[in-house]
Amino acid sequence: MVLKLLSLLVAFVSLGRESAQARDAMEELPVLRANSRQIDIQDGASLHKGGWLIDPAVDLDVYEADRTLGPKTITFISDIDRLAFDVLPGRTYDFEILLNGNARCRTRISSMRQAAIRIMGSTGPDVIPFVLERGRIMVKARVNGSEPIDLLFDTGANATLLAPSAMERGVKAEATGVGQNTGLGGAVELATSSNNTIEVAGLRWEHELLLLHDQASTAGDGVLGLHMFEGKVVEFDYDRSVLILHDSMPTSLDGFTKVDLGRAGPLPTIPVTFHTGTATVVGSVIIDTGATAALFARRDFAEPLGLYGAMEKIGTGRQTGMGRGSMESDLVLLPTMTIGATDLKDVPIYLETADHETTPGEGAVLGMDVLSRFTMLLDMSSNVAYIKPNAAVGTPFPRRSSGPPIAVLAGVGAAMVASVATILARVRSKRAATRLAT
Repeated sequence: MVLKLLSLLVAFVSLGRESAQARDAMEELPVLRANSRQIDIQDGASLHKGGWLIDPAVDLDVYEADRTLGPKTITFISDIDRLAFDVLPGRTYDFEILLNGNARCRTRISSMRQAAIRIMGSTGPDVIPFVLERGRIMVKARVNGSEPIDLLFDTGANATLLAPSAMERGVKAEATGVGQNTGLGGAVELATSSNNTIEVAGLRWEHELLLLHDQASTAGDGVLGLHMFEGKVVEFDYDRSVLILHDSMPTSLDGFTKVDLGRAGPLPTIPVTFHTGTATVVGSVIIDTGATAALFARRDFAEPLGLYGAMEKIGTGRQTGMGRGSMESDLVLLPTMTIGATDLKDVPIYLETADHETTPGEGAVLGMDVLSRFTMLLDMSSNVAYIKPNAAVGTPFPRRSSGPPIAVLAGVGAAMVASVATILARVRSKRAATRLAT
């Protein structure tokens, strides 16, 4: 059986070339020295390890900062130097990278992506209705003034991606650059579009970056990532089929259990306890509403926890991405999984086959077969979550040892957990975009 999985999205976007005369007229810029093309970026609390590649052929290379809601520090870190900027929302910051003492690479930090604007000027929590369609959260959205389209809300993605059906339904989004979606199947080139407007349930975001997919989707018209709601407490209420956005954590949390949130790159993780029957171990997994299965774990996660050979094998799976790569997995039955104060019994989980040749990616994701059994509040600013079992908590898990594709994250996606630490939005010149395609 095939297990289609959505990659965490890495965008490289194009920007029009500025003239050499305009560059020469500018005042002297700060300089970062480097002898290696690979750069780390510390963006506020998130470290993008090795996520930036210096390219002297690019006229202007622009790093689109993680959504900036207030002052923060962004630091570019080379093999021999570092350069820090105190960044405010809605600004740009230019500097040069001096590669190997001679190649000057003009670079810009852009913090144009900001918080949502309330269209009607309302106050209090914002409520976003959703439909749970084949185990996936689907919300209505408008892009650049279009009629409503259906987007999968995916906490395992930090970009907005549109499928061809979005354009067929009237979305106008100009392709301004070239991107790469790097995942289990390999690196696949995507068109990108900058400076777009997105509206969801009375909220509007401007200056947004889009990835434009050229393949049909089985999950609506695209994907909306968790990054859209930075600075908010996001509540998932599956009993009422709504997302609720709070400015701060509600004061009444009766019946909820507090848990600490971690991060895998910009994505939230939560501790999960595995009771295998012979041992009890704890691991942090990505909260991924784009995944419909209970849990999928890569080898680097499963092996240190002793999960191989500890549980009954009830099936197999195969994970594929947009590229040609694929990965085999075993479906095993976990006797008990504990999340917060709640025990879940007989949970079928996928483990990357122990002898599989490792493809890009690491860690594990917790999917909707588990997540939809809880009301959950995520506070990424304070790195805490509150969870409470809902009416579905006691429903038996489907064994899924045979049948149609399982744990489908999105038909528009590639592979899962493929590039957690390198999720960057990047604006590149068209000359560089052309060269990337060769």
